[in-house]
Amino acid sequence: WEGPFSALISAIPTTEGKQRAFEELTLLFPEEPHFWAHLGRFYSRVIQDHRKAHEAHQRALDLAEADPVLRHMAGMAWRAEVYDVLNSASVSGGLSPELEAHIQAAVRQAGREFDEARRLDLRSEYNYVSQIQLIERVLGVLAHLKGFLNDVPRFLAISGNLRYRELLDDAEELLAQLSRARAGEVPSRFQQDARSRLDKLYGDHSKAIEGWTNMLDRADVYRPPMRRLIVH
Repeated sequence: WEGPFSALISAIPTTEGKQRAFEELTLLFPEEPHFWAHLGRFYSRVIQDHRKAHEAHQRALDLAEADPVLRHMAGMAWRAEVYDVLNSASVSGGLSPELEAHIQAAVRQAGREFDEARRLDLRSEYNYVSQIQLIERVLGVLAHLKGFLNDVPRFLAISGNLRYRELLDDAEELLAQLSRARAGEVPSRFQQDARSRLDKLYGDHSKAIEGWTNMLDRADVYRPPMRRLIVH
C-alpha cells in the first residue's frame, strides 16, 4: 500500500492482525479521530472495502470536522475508490453507464473533501496536487476506455463531455491557486509533476487549440469552459 503505517502496525505479520489492531484502537479510544481516520485508510488501501473506509472517515470527521489532515485523508479514500473502479474497468475493457456515473459521483465527493481541506489549509500543496492527480487519471483512463487512446483533447471535444471539460478546467484552476498560495517560492516537485501531468493530457497543444476553437461555433457546446481550456 501507499506509505507505511506505524512501526507497531507494520510489525504485525498478517493483514487480519493489522485490521484487528486498528479496530481495537477505535474500540478503546472511540473519541480519537485520527484512529478512525487511519482505520479508514487501512480499509481503503489495504483491503479495498470502500464502504467501511468512508464510514470510518466520516466518524473521524464527526469528531474533528475542522481538521484539514482528516479532510485530505477522506478525499484520498474517495480517490482510491475511483482508482480501483478505473483499474477494474481497464482490465475488463468495459465501461457501463452505471459505472461511469459511479466514477463521476466519487470524483465529486473527493473534490468536496479536498475543497474543504484547502479551505482549512490553503498552503498545503497536497490539498491541490492530490485532486489534480485524480483528474488527470480519470480523464486519461476514460478517454482510453472510450476509444480515444492518447487523444484526450478529441475525447473532451465531444459535445456531451462538458463535465470532463470542466474537470480539466478545475485542474488548471487548482494549479493556479497553488501557485498563488505559494507565490515567491520555487515550485516544488509536486507542482512540477502536476504541470507535467496536465501538459501530457493536452498532447499536441496546437492540435488541441485548433479542435476546441472549431467547437466554439457549435450550438450544442457550452462555451465558457471551452474558452478557458483554450486560454490554459
